[in-house]
Amino acid sequence: MENPILRQEYTELRREVEGIKTSVEELRGDVMAALDNMSKTIKSELSFVADQLGTQSAYLKQIAKRDATSTEAQGSTFPISSEEDLMGVDLKIGIFI
Repeated sequence: MENPILRQEYTELRREVEGIKTSVEELRGDVMAALDNMSKTIKSELSFVADQLGTQSAYLKQIAKRDATSTEAQGSTFPISSEEDLMGVDLKIGIFI
């Protein structure tokens, strides 16, 4: 002999559980979609940062090369790099005066 009240409560609880399962599955889907979107955004931003870093690295190499070339040229056109060199040039100027 089944108790009709217990049977009704059981049926209602079963419906609630099914509703909760459905809600959890929907939330799971929403969370997975959000995580997928975040992952794509992070990958895109990481790619952008890597490109910018490569560009900056190339720019720094150009500057370093230019500075090295400039220093070499400066040494050949302005040979005074120490106090002794300055005294030598001063001595040469003094001879002509």
